[in-house]
Amino acid sequence: MHVLQKLIAYGALSISVSDSIGYLVNEDGFDYMKISFLRGIKAQQRSLRDYSKTYARSRYYDEAKPWNERCDVAFAGCRILVEGSNMPFTPEGVQILRKASVLIAPSMAAGAGGMRLWLENLN
Repeated sequence: MHVLQKLIAYGALSISVSDSIGYLVNEDGFDYMKISFLRGIKAQQRSLRDYSKTYARSRYYDEAKPWNERCDVAFAGCRILVEGSNMPFTPEGVQILRKASVLIAPSMAAGAGGMRLWLENLN
């Protein structure tokens, strides 16, 4: 919700929010009133689905992630990013993440622990 508030403050149109069990799309975008309503839902430990019962133009997707939604920018809201691939970030990507104060655990270092455990299990 904090990211939504910051984006709105800078004039962005935020259309999606997610939690651990699904995601919500509101094509009209979220405003401060809608964010307050979302906070109330989450404070009562209710599902984002309940938002769509009040705002009919919104859609809720159960047991799904929003990464297939069309957008200009997606925010995962992370402070630490662990690479888990054989194709690490480009130098430009690293600079963007550093400017955003995101701590990066490079794939070579992040994968080393798994390799060590695998080798120990062989012995």
